[in-house]
Amino acid sequence: VEITEAVAKVIPDNVVLGARITVSDGVKNGWDIPSTVEFAKQLKPKGLDWVDCSGYSGLTPWDPNNRIDTYAVQLSASERIQKEVGLVTSVIGGVFSPKYANQLVANGTASMVMLGRAFLNNPHWPYHAADMLGVQQPDLFPKHYGYVISNSKFRDLIIEHFSPKIIDDTPIVFRMLIGLTLGIIYTTVGLLLMYWNSSLDTFLCNNTNNNPKNKQKRNRLRTGGKNTTTTPALFTPLTIRGVTFRNRICVSPMTMSASENGMATDFHLGHLQGFALGGAALVVVEATAVSPQGLISPEDNGIWGDQHIAPLARIVKQIKAYGGVAGIQLNHSGRKGSCKTGWEGGDSIRNEDGGWDTVAPSALAYDSESIWKVPKAATDADIEEIKRQFVAAAERAVKAGFEVIQLHFAHGYIVHQFMSPLTNKRSDKYGGSLQNRIRLGVEITEAVAKVIPDNVVLGARITVSDGVKNGWDIPSTVEFAK
Repeated sequence: VEITEAVAKVIPDNVVLGARITVSDGVKNGWDIPSTVEFAKQLKPKGLDWVDCSGYSGLTPWDPNNRIDTYAVQLSASERIQKEVGLVTSVIGGVFSPKYANQLVANGTASMVMLGRAFLNNPHWPYHAADMLGVQQPDLFPKHYGYVISNSKFRDLIIEHFSPKIIDDTPIVFRMLIGLTLGIIYTTVGLLLMYWNSSLDTFLCNNTNNNPKNKQKRNRLRTGGKNTTTTPALFTPLTIRGVTFRNRICVSPMTMSASENGMATDFHLGHLQGFALGGAALVVVEATAVSPQGLISPEDNGIWGDQHIAPLARIVKQIKAYGGVAGIQLNHSGRKGSCKTGWEGGDSIRNEDGGWDTVAPSALAYDSESIWKVPKAATDADIEEIKRQFVAAAERAVKAGFEVIQLHFAHGYIVHQFMSPLTNKRSDKYGGSLQNRIRLGVEITEAVAKVIPDNVVLGARITVSDGVKNGWDIPSTVEFAK
């Protein structure tokens, strides 16, 4: 009480003061819910705004002979504090599913829910929860994630983030029955395994259990012949040009449209370093424009000037600090530039509204000319300038510390536009035959490779098929790779 009163005196009125309180020691003659409620009553007039109710004690070593049932005690305490004291409350422990969390707030059990393991399992829990509970994008989702995460086609993939949800969505009586049933199953299985292990040891090893060969035989039988010491392929390291990736898991470049004048922001730092902390081997920064004209949207990342190096270097440093390898995707949008962000609909921006002139292999609009502007057909000088821009961007990427550079030859952007017969109607050395249509991509690759160090990995994202008749296809992709 005295600590609360003293702290409340020195903090501003607009700072929330809360306390996490264990609501029960879980042992006979210990701290309990009535004590917690009385404590809260005395804390409120001293300046406390919020009580975070926890069912975990940690006060004494575990003693099964002196325990009392503490299942969901934090819920009971929270509800009483809200009703009897009038303080804001939260509960911690046992909350995993959105439905259950929503139920606790809706029925007045708690004002808020505190999540720990659920966030470790899924850092984007609130966005997925909102989607599952039917919240529309404008109500909650941040613009950078919302239009993707709220897409219904992702919902089936999201379900896995909320287990265990069967138990915590079930009334307490049924939860007790589930727990009893599981206990019986686990005990039975455990006894059978003990018998199996003992019999197996005797059968295989003639009671010489310390023999390494015999242990290997036992392990092979218990695992169906699989070698349990082998690291799963997904988690084996991979080394390219001296750059070692700790596993085979990579974070794909995802356009967030959160930049300011092409500059990476604090958003990018938090967004990307979390993936490295989560164990990804390679984290690739989103499509980054090699020129202002090459931007997809005004809010996209850029690397056309030296001013872009420092913000990107800060991101690289943090990715490396958490064991990841930092990569960056270099892009020129071509005719798909000067458009709104995904959450704004993605349509073309007219010049009078802040858009810009676009360039492409041929003067063909991306879609209806009433919506999309007709790009300029690139001249030889334009093509040379685009190649120069990719080279300069790669040099800046190296200065920022990136160990992987990915050239964006996909998704309908400028190099892909040159590759595909659907968008390339040129009759010069950059159009017509397959060799001519892939020429720009080959020349960019060659030029970039010449200016980056040997210990920087150079890759390309390639759309392997346009998915329509007479378009770019897999044989063309294989030839391009050759």
